[in-house]
Amino acid sequence: MFNKVIPSFPRKIWIYTIILYIFIARKTLFDTAKEVGNYSVTLDSGTFLAAIGIMCSCIVILSNYSKIYYIARTNKYFISYYILALFSFLWAGNFFAIAFKAIEVISCFLLIGIISLSLKSLKEGILYIIFLSTIITWSDIINFNLKYGLGFYHTNGYTFTALIGLLLALGSIKFKLFTYKDLKYYIWLCAYGLIFGTSSASYISFTIGFVILYSYNKQRFNLLKTVLICLILYIFYRIASDFIFTYLFYGKSLEEIESGTGRAMIWEAAYQSFLSHPLLGGGFVVAERSLGKWGINGINVLSAHNTFISVIVNTGIVGLIIFLLFLFKWIYKLFCKSNNNIYARILFPPVIASIVNCNSMPAIGSDWNYTSPCLYILIIFSFSLIFKLKNKKRIHYERSKKEYQY
Repeated sequence: MFNKVIPSFPRKIWIYTIILYIFIARKTLFDTAKEVGNYSVTLDSGTFLAAIGIMCSCIVILSNYSKIYYIARTNKYFISYYILALFSFLWAGNFFAIAFKAIEVISCFLLIGIISLSLKSLKEGILYIIFLSTIITWSDIINFNLKYGLGFYHTNGYTFTALIGLLLALGSIKFKLFTYKDLKYYIWLCAYGLIFGTSSASYISFTIGFVILYSYNKQRFNLLKTVLICLILYIFYRIASDFIFTYLFYGKSLEEIESGTGRAMIWEAAYQSFLSHPLLGGGFVVAERSLGKWGINGINVLSAHNTFISVIVNTGIVGLIIFLLFLFKWIYKLFCKSNNNIYARILFPPVIASIVNCNSMPAIGSDWNYTSPCLYILIIFSFSLIFKLKNKKRIHYERSKKEYQY
């Protein structure tokens, strides 16, 4: 089993992945509980690991300058948003807190870009994303079990990464990129994380992604098939609504469900914060970590628990426009490309599911989180690789110097 779960990537990929894992480990295996002040970045072991990750990433980035130029050019909207976030200290103050968090995101994103461009083929790249999703999922599962003992814990963390890995694996099998035998361990490991993480947001997001995946015929998206699948799911829901409702919102009261498990108060405070800084926001990260000033009984939180609210609170209307341009281009081009590109078809369902899940957990648009690398690599594969393929008629696209020049 071990040989099946750990693929044989080139040595350089493993070195880069170990550096990437420094970021991941600090929020999973070495995560520590923090008291949230106004916005502060406390100098603890997690911050120390992040600093090591940033320094190691910078060494890799400097040694791959030509690839960085290509990544920046092909992902200009996404990087532009985080450059705006980086310079938000000019009107929000708090230079260290803002700069540290923005640089962490940018350095991690560029490192993942280098990994993506260093893989031998797009097929190997899909396998790498599935592998990365599984490793992140189980790093946090192990973290929960080490801290709290063996059991099942409610989280929208490892369920997020698990649904990405699971949808990618199912898509790869459906479109015959891999066989079930190739991916069966990833499927079961990710399914475990998704099911026993008991996150209703992740369940809903996975269901949407699953419907999209099985709405494709061999090549094109079939709207009639989508309607039929939704109709079947609706009938099933009507028949077994009590059971589904109980499991989907496991352990939650009606009041908790209607308030988004407490998120309604956070979002109301976010709205008041936005009104005070509508154009450019209150500063990257520092604004959403200072929401206690606007409500929530004066208690600050680590996150606005919604990508779009994080974006508009931290960087205002200007930031939201840039972010929405990036999202629109990503979804639209990936959907159009999926009609003649097997890799776009495989990526499209987990991308949509991830964006839906970001309404509950901001894996992008806010500061770095251990779920973020899975989203970053989906972005880079879309913009830097799939969208740039010249030959649109071929089913399988193996990487060549002629296709990728950076």
